Amino acid sequence: MRLSGLYCYKQRIDWERPRGRHMAKALKVRPEGEEKMGLKAPGILTFMISVILTVAVIFVWFFDAQIPLLQGPGMIVGLLLAQLILVLGCTMRGL
Repeated sequence: MRLSGLYCYKQRIDWERPRGRHMAKALKVRPEGEEKMGLKAPGILTFMISVILTVAVIFVWFFDAQIPLLQGPGMIVGLLLAQLILVLGCTMRGL
């Protein structure tokens, strides 16, 4: 192993910044079995359910609205559920 270069995933990458097509090749170096994480925008229905649930919790918190499932500890559960729906909508296909 030479000190002038970095060996990474069976390919040598120079300490100097790669130029042109070599830059693209350097950025594509990944360990075996690792895939690119595919995030996408959530569907409109998933996004709206998450927003409506979040707004309902905000109304209960600030304006003391009487929504039975969102009273007390249900507010935290409601916010966590809204964010979970949004995260699943961004990471899973078809939601």
